[in-house]
Amino acid sequence: MTGAAQERSGGLADRLAAALSAARPHWQLGLVLLVVIAAALLNGARLPLLEGAEEAPFVAQALARRGAGDEPAYAALVSQFADHRVVHESPAYRWIAQAAIAVFADDPSPSDAMRPNPYLSTYDLSGTANRNTLLHRLSAPEVANAVRFLRAVSLVAILGATVIVYGIANRLTKDRSVATLTAVAIGLLPASVIASTTANADALAAFTTAALLALAVRLWERPLTSWLTSIWVAAPALGVLVSPAVGAISTLPLLAALVAVLHTRGAHIRRERTLHLLSGIGLYLLIRALCSLLTPAREPLPQQAAQVIVGLQAVSPRLVVTRLSQGLWGTLGWRSIPLDRVVYTVLDALAIISAGGLGLAVLRRWWSPAQQESRHGWWVVGTFALASGLRYGLLLWRDDGLLSESLSALTVPTSLLLAAGWCAWLPSRGQWMASLGLAVALFVTALVLPATTQRSAPPEMNLAYLADENVAPVGIEYGDDLYLVGYSIDRDTVPRGQTVTVRLVWLARRRPAVDYTVSVEVTGRQRMQVGIANSMPGGGALPTSDWIPGQIIQDEIVVPISPVAHTPTRGDIRVTVYRGVQRDPLEAEAPNGASLGTSPAVGAIRVVPPYETRYEPAAPMQIDWGESVRLFGFGVNPVQPRLGDEWTIDLYWEALRPMTEDYTVFAHLVNAYGRILAQTDEQPLQGDYPTSLWRQGEQVVDRHVIAVPESMSGGPFYLRIGLYSASTGERLIHTASDGTTSDYLTFGPLLPELR
Repeated sequence: MTGAAQERSGGLADRLAAALSAARPHWQLGLVLLVVIAAALLNGARLPLLEGAEEAPFVAQALARRGAGDEPAYAALVSQFADHRVVHESPAYRWIAQAAIAVFADDPSPSDAMRPNPYLSTYDLSGTANRNTLLHRLSAPEVANAVRFLRAVSLVAILGATVIVYGIANRLTKDRSVATLTAVAIGLLPASVIASTTANADALAAFTTAALLALAVRLWERPLTSWLTSIWVAAPALGVLVSPAVGAISTLPLLAALVAVLHTRGAHIRRERTLHLLSGIGLYLLIRALCSLLTPAREPLPQQAAQVIVGLQAVSPRLVVTRLSQGLWGTLGWRSIPLDRVVYTVLDALAIISAGGLGLAVLRRWWSPAQQESRHGWWVVGTFALASGLRYGLLLWRDDGLLSESLSALTVPTSLLLAAGWCAWLPSRGQWMASLGLAVALFVTALVLPATTQRSAPPEMNLAYLADENVAPVGIEYGDDLYLVGYSIDRDTVPRGQTVTVRLVWLARRRPAVDYTVSVEVTGRQRMQVGIANSMPGGGALPTSDWIPGQIIQDEIVVPISPVAHTPTRGDIRVTVYRGVQRDPLEAEAPNGASLGTSPAVGAIRVVPPYETRYEPAAPMQIDWGESVRLFGFGVNPVQPRLGDEWTIDLYWEALRPMTEDYTVFAHLVNAYGRILAQTDEQPLQGDYPTSLWRQGEQVVDRHVIAVPESMSGGPFYLRIGLYSASTGERLIHTASDGTTSDYLTFGPLLPELR
């Protein structure tokens, strides 16, 4: 080796040793990065390709632009997502996705065609339609490799954002414990774990925002220098290319540079820095104009402004806060599947604690002269958070959705503020413990994230599996292909406005030639629909054309119950099977061959008010019928029946114990000889809420309407009320105050009036 080569080798070794020596004090950051990688890999392994938030639209757009939309394997995917709105909002990521498709999927091999899911529902947090992109798992290896590459890009971007945010916190606080807690917050926040796991622009937006924030803090603390000019000129333009959300807040470095220019002394230096500033603004505006030409807005700016104004009147601040919490803490699968409520509650509590700590920190810095210098950088962080929050709020008001690129821009400054607020309550040693505890908690949260959008239980091939399951037998045939073995529900009482999960157990009698749609409907009073959900089996992951003869399939469908349903009522669960997308329903047959129509009832639930209802009747009483039910009130309208008119009778019942029998209520209008002149015999609430569904202590107002004859003879007249078993006809007995017993209660005498 020559002397020059040895000198170069020695110089490289010296530089490497110096870099390792400088990085050694920050070993905690290395551990955080390893945990972030582990969380991303674990969730990525559980999340099927193209099932992550926004993966399919980006890939479909890239395939279309590469001219692959005519390929049979890709055609369905391209046609389903070609016009998806989020794809057009990230020019930079669109180019990255196109490059990945060009490298990995430019020459597709023969494979099964991707069939789109007709019930895919995006940005619908309250909906229950399944969110699987395709009816089949991804089978094209070229697209699979492209998605894996894009997921790797997302992971690298989140790691880069974590390193930058760690550096910002370390610069502002001069405390590695605070910086480590900040790195944990940004790297393991549920929204960041999801972004690092999926192929979309979220992670790139977070990385760009972190870089812009670091630049803004640097510019605020020190004036512009010549070596910083090139970075300054490029950064805002990069922000525009990544997404409009990042582009909107990338104007803040312009503000920081303007402040730096105004604080510059010396005409020559000020003139030079003004030119730098103007060149940066010019390039920024040029890039924004080019992006507008390449990616035109969906509506003109005045129309967007009008939508925002209308949205301000329609959307409550509480909804914005709720959606912000759901998006920041993590919303999965097309931004449509929220986490469990307990996760949001715990993380919201941590945010409240941090907000109190921030207030405490502001007071300390305001009154402490020693910390006056460092507070300028925190104002930059707070301004970034405010700008990102306003951007997200405006887009939510306009579109009423979860906009991922706005949330990614908000994650970076939010993590800094959260960590600063937590650390304000803790001593130095407590800050390290908080970092470790938060890392463990967020990592465990990442492990239990419902990262897969597949909502079905694994198929079972053995009928004996059902022996230990709480499955009610049904035995209904749908055509020649499907046999409904049984069903189960997660609860038998559902307050209106909530959901019920129905699990259907199917047997494939033969291999179906088509993909059937299953519709689960809940009907209430007068068979009015109070809830419905349509889905391909397995949420689209188990299409019927893949079923094997003799296979047992368990399919869970979540049915939302209308918040305005008439309650209480029996809710009949009806199952309909359609060929394709809700057309040509199959005829259902009982095991004996009897036709059951197309929507047979397989079971029932109680649909009740969301709160306990108590009544105060105008005419209270205490009449117990056996040990089963009490009549505690009575009312009629009008007070006296009118000949030839309808007479409304309200009976106020209270269940004294759970009843297994369905009792029929009779209301008979009789003359003095006991002859029935008019009557109603029906189960409570016109048969829609039988007594076998009543719970002990429940009160029910039961209305009956008697058609009064146009003429009556044999007066005086009386009204008799009672109950009898619908199966045996045996009447319930009540005991009067004098000790006598009877199987009916008499009201009267009545004096019918003319109309």
